[in-house]
Amino acid sequence: MAKKNVKARGQAFIVFDEIESAQNAIEELQGFDLSGKEMKLDYAKSRSDAIVQAEGTEEELETHKRARKAEKGTAHSQSALGGLNTDDGYRTQASP
Repeated sequence: MAKKNVKARGQAFIVFDEIESAQNAIEELQGFDLSGKEMKLDYAKSRSDAIVQAEGTEEELETHKRARKAEKGTAHSQSALGGLNTDDGYRTQASP
């Protein structure tokens, strides 16, 4: 398991082609013991770069990336003040 980012350690983001596949993965793997930690899976709160790229144009992808980076900078500033960071993408987020 790679641990380059201390804050993101133990997280994975997976993009599924079909919502049913994501639902099945969550149902099957929720609580699964992975290296001594219980997996916790959920849907992401916003669209991922992969989804925007698959469904949109190159211009939409670049706009999405700029907005995400600006939002991330705001979230980091709010985090220092006790705010919450948000996840990115319509993906299943798995974190043990």
